[in-house]
Amino acid sequence: MNVEGDIKWIKAEMDFVKDPLLIETFKNLLNYRRKQVEVVSVDREMEQMMKEGLDDIRDGKVISTKELLRQVDTWK
Repeated sequence: MNVEGDIKWIKAEMDFVKDPLLIETFKNLLNYRRKQVEVVSVDREMEQMMKEGLDDIRDGKVISTKELLRQVDTWK
C-alpha cells in the first residue's frame, strides 16, 4: 500500500467531484475520523494522568484531605 500515492490520487479526484451528496459524505467521514482521534487522544491523556497519580501514591507524594482543603483556601 502506497499511502502517499493514494492521498495524491484522492486529492486529484476531489477536483472533479461536483455531487453535493458525495462531498457531504466525505465531510462526514473526515469529521467522524477527527472525533475518533480526539477521543483516543483524551483516553491516552487520562491514562497518563492516572499512571502519574498512582506513581505519586506509590512514592508517597500525597497529602491529607485536611491539608488539601487548607491549600485550596489559600487560592481564594
